[in-house]
Amino acid sequence: MEMQIDHFVVAPSGIGDDALKYRRHRLVEKLLGDPDTGKVFWISPIETGNKGELFRKEKRWRRVDQSEKLVELKINDYKNIITLQSGMALSTFKKIVKEVSRAEKRILWFTYPGFSDLAAAAKWNRIVYDCSDSWGSTWVQPRGLKRVKPAVLKKMIQLSERRVAKSSAVRFASSQFLGDKIERITGEPAAIIENGVEYNDFANAATAELAEIPSPRFGFIGGIKSKLDFELLYELAITAPSVQLVLVGPAAKEKNESLDKLLSLRNVHSLGGVKYTKVPEYIKAMDVGLLPYKKIEYNQAVSPLKMFEYLAAGIPVVGIGVPTTEKYQQAGVYSYAKSDLEFISECLKSIKLRNSDSLIQERQKTAKQQDWDEKLSLMIHLAKDPLYEENANLLNNLNY
Repeated sequence: MEMQIDHFVVAPSGIGDDALKYRRHRLVEKLLGDPDTGKVFWISPIETGNKGELFRKEKRWRRVDQSEKLVELKINDYKNIITLQSGMALSTFKKIVKEVSRAEKRILWFTYPGFSDLAAAAKWNRIVYDCSDSWGSTWVQPRGLKRVKPAVLKKMIQLSERRVAKSSAVRFASSQFLGDKIERITGEPAAIIENGVEYNDFANAATAELAEIPSPRFGFIGGIKSKLDFELLYELAITAPSVQLVLVGPAAKEKNESLDKLLSLRNVHSLGGVKYTKVPEYIKAMDVGLLPYKKIEYNQAVSPLKMFEYLAAGIPVVGIGVPTTEKYQQAGVYSYAKSDLEFISECLKSIKLRNSDSLIQERQKTAKQQDWDEKLSLMIHLAKDPLYEENANLLNNLNY
């Protein structure tokens, strides 16, 4: 039996704290199924308002065994400082790694550029940075004195991300935009591995019963956050009053007047969050899948999780504000709009193409090429490959 590997995965939140299933969750699921894996340690911050807890050894971190192989390590964090500042937690991290892991091989995965001191906390066999977000970028531009805290935090994140990227031997990015950023930091290209889809789950799903919401239905399934263009969705809904706009997903806690205005319309329905296992059924119930993103810097980096899920379910997709998706344009499959007017026009055109058998096949063909299983298998293989550094020039030009 080969020597097993313990994997340490740095994440921005607790493993069960997100109402959605993100790339990092899928990575951990795949790692847990890998025969070489000993244990997986999920490391995340818990924000505390009590400075005193930072100086009490027994309060600095806690361990929660989620299963025999999955362990959650929760690190106390005072207002995001420990996650980002260098030098403040190195001794704590050394102690944590020594206490929890007896494996002779260890791989450290940064899926979030915090806790950068972990890179120096052990003799890692490999350090990996999987960049799938434009960390530090904001969705809403603050005004006045409110700009100060985000600006400081952004600078801290940038400094921490530089340490993470430079300490990593293997670097992945979910979009070319993020890959370019990593190359500017390190002078070396990253392997571009976009987000994918659990193809069979969406292609073979049943259809959710939405009898109280008549067809045709425009659908957005995902986090209802300020990075979405609620003003555009409002224009879409009032332009096509006979079409129902359905939002499925947890809404952010912050007050948003544009969202409130949208939800006041009779043909707009917000169903809240649903279990991830039910998401394919809700997508199947839609006639057109929407990617209605604001034209902001943050969204330039986005590789939308929902795009290939919509396509795997066989429905046409219309997007805006996410330039990473433009290359997938295909009539009746995916329409990428450059203007609000074009977005609304393409949505209305797509309704008529919903049930075309030939187009359903084309949509699913596109999605099938982006299956998560292949992408994650490749990432884990490269992370474990002892010859990665020797093949770095070849592998880092990967775009998958």
